[in-house]
Amino acid sequence: MPSPCGVNCSFVTEFEGPYMNCTTNTATETHHDPTDPFTKYPIYLGNWSAPAQTRVGQSLVRQNYTTAQFNSFTLTPMSVNFTNGLNVTNVTVQLQRDMIICTPGRAKYNVNYTYENNVQQRKISATPISILINLQPPTHDNVVIVPGLAPIEDFGTGPAQWDTEALNFYRDNNHMAIFRGMMSWLSGFFIGELGNNGSPLAPAVPGRFNNLTWLEPIDTSDSGGILNLGGKYSLTLL
Repeated sequence: MPSPCGVNCSFVTEFEGPYMNCTTNTATETHHDPTDPFTKYPIYLGNWSAPAQTRVGQSLVRQNYTTAQFNSFTLTPMSVNFTNGLNVTNVTVQLQRDMIICTPGRAKYNVNYTYENNVQQRKISATPISILINLQPPTHDNVVIVPGLAPIEDFGTGPAQWDTEALNFYRDNNHMAIFRGMMSWLSGFFIGELGNNGSPLAPAVPGRFNNLTWLEPIDTSDSGGILNLGGKYSLTLL
């Protein structure tokens, strides 16, 4: 971007925008299954949930703030051990589960532009402000009251008196529209097949496998809302 202030200069832009407040957690889990060699396993599972908001006065958790959340996890294969006994193949799989939980909120963004010899450098920082408010209108008719807002037949006869409550509702309602449009695309799952050195696991061969990967041949096809990638992954199109 051409410098608006000279060859060597700097300026700052600040604005408020959507921000995800996220927490992460990592756990190791072991699965035992005497029959399934884990050829189909959810590599990724994501869910965007924006249930009906709670009314003011209801004794529910966080009734003053949104209950919307995005939850997801990814699995990383650690090791697989096959053993045979009494004509049964026993399978033990150790996986690492990386989880994330995010709540939609807003933050103050600071964009610092610096030009040196007309070469631009940009540094962006964000300071969280709050999670979004409860978007269920607290009135019986589910409306947001704007003092002074005239009926449509009297439109233009006087200015509306936007109070803090009404402004906050529409501010966060606009933020939530952005979150709904973005996060719904992340809701779904991938089903993967465990592989060792690029080949499917062979449960008939006892032993321990540590060099595990998810097989990734790419051959896309779209059928009935399910996107299949080489038969190894599937993404549910919502």
